[in-house]
Amino acid sequence: MRATTRARSKGTKRKPAAPVILAPIDFSPESLRALDYAALLRSSFGGKLHIVHAHDVDSSYAVPSLLLLPPVISADAINRHYQSQLKKLATKYSAQPHVKVGRAFDQICQLAAELKAKLIVISTHGRTGWKRLLLGSTAERVVRHASCPVLVVRERERNLVARTKRRTANTKRMKILVPVDFSPGTLASLRYALFFARAWKAELTLLHVVQVQPLIAPEQLAAYDRTPSLSAIERGARLQMRSLLRGVDFKGVPYSTLIQVGNPAQQICQYAEDRAYDLIINATHGHTGLVHVLIGSVAEHVVRHAHCPVLVVPTRETRAPSRIERKPEVPERSDNGRLRRRRMKEKERPRSCIGG
Repeated sequence: MRATTRARSKGTKRKPAAPVILAPIDFSPESLRALDYAALLRSSFGGKLHIVHAHDVDSSYAVPSLLLLPPVISADAINRHYQSQLKKLATKYSAQPHVKVGRAFDQICQLAAELKAKLIVISTHGRTGWKRLLLGSTAERVVRHASCPVLVVRERERNLVARTKRRTANTKRMKILVPVDFSPGTLASLRYALFFARAWKAELTLLHVVQVQPLIAPEQLAAYDRTPSLSAIERGARLQMRSLLRGVDFKGVPYSTLIQVGNPAQQICQYAEDRAYDLIINATHGHTGLVHVLIGSVAEHVVRHAHCPVLVVPTRETRAPSRIERKPEVPERSDNGRLRRRRMKEKERPRSCIGG
């Protein structure tokens, strides 16, 4: 009897843990819209939804006009207030609430790591200019430091949630734009794009923007480097695009490719808005510190200015490229005339980006 029980226990596989989606909120209309996105993704892909509010104060001061000294509200009272508010939202969305004290982006990233979240869904208030420079953006900092993909929902954008719910058989296909630069991050973003396209029956556009880099020379400051020529760069980009397409199995997902010349961030945002794309899936190289201050980030510019939601996939996810399903390699012939197949690595069954 014991032997039979042991045999059954060995043959029983442990059920994988449900994927976690984390939605930070600050109770603004924008963050509540992002919460709707998180709920949509949870219903589409399954998993558990967690909501978090992080505040960077230990006490709050009310200033009545008749009092010289403002009364102090304790940190415990503030936490109880936020917990009460979050509990209502958690009941409505069937989610797990969390209240954290500290810098918002730090607490969000730490909680995401603790929960092993597969996705963060966050809103941005769309600050630009001096206001963004002085106050910063929690969403941009989360994008820069999070170890999992981040879906950023802008203040003014196409309502992807409403369109997904209204979708019928006669509705036009949803459109997803995937900027590619042929770096390892391209494969990571393409993996997520294929997953979303299959789930939502969407079509993909792979966009590569050729940027002519200025050559800083003593005799000709900021002159454009014409060696190699722009046409040669474009030919090289087309060859790289073909190489990328040969290595990926789209499994029936409709796609198109496009190569443009200009500033990558501006071209991505403009093209997405002109063609009314529903989602942009972009990779980030994860620059921080002085490098980030000097060269910025295309992904962060897109997050700041795109008209639609932006899913940012960090290149720190080094395992992502290995999970892309590749086409079978063509067997090559050895010198002695015998067929010899290239050694193929054992492939595991494809798993969902959020669930796997």
